[in-house]
Amino acid sequence: MPTDAALPRQPPEPPQHPSDAYAPPLARPRKRKQAFIILCIASAVGVLGILGALVVAGGYGPFAQQVEMSEVVAVGDFSIVVEKVERHGRAESARADRVPQGEFVFVQLSVRNASSSTQTFAVDPQKLVAGGAKYDSVHVRDTGPMFERLPPGGGATGLIVFDVPVGAQVEALELHGGAFSPGAQVKLRER
Repeated sequence: MPTDAALPRQPPEPPQHPSDAYAPPLARPRKRKQAFIILCIASAVGVLGILGALVVAGGYGPFAQQVEMSEVVAVGDFSIVVEKVERHGRAESARADRVPQGEFVFVQLSVRNASSSTQTFAVDPQKLVAGGAKYDSVHVRDTGPMFERLPPGGGATGLIVFDVPVGAQVEALELHGGAFSPGAQVKLRER
């Protein structure tokens, strides 16, 4: 039996592609990983673009509706009418359980549950636009919780209170029926 040294040696197989002979062994997996990452990013951007287009086309942009005071606006499961806006300075806020940093703006609205089940209209997501800035509602005594547990077709009238800088021009109220409901903007005018 011939020894291994006596067996004829076969020449190594030539590279399939000329660049393969010069590529370092880790270059191909790294390029695949980079390509995979780029593909994932491009897919995510594409999906977000499509969703954004659907949102805008469906009327669910920043505000699905813009109305004036005293007009009925549908927001989520609710029909809402903004009735009155009043400004209360520090001296006029004696009935509140807190002193405003600036002055209180009281927004009176009527809310009706337009759904077929009991709903709660949350005051916290509502925003006041005044002087070019947005303000969250504040809780003061005797103003809430007037919108809790509205039965189907039931309604309530109450106040949402905002603390704004003294003299800030009241512009609009941003209404939201829930975290995922399209918003509505009501242009305000003080009486």
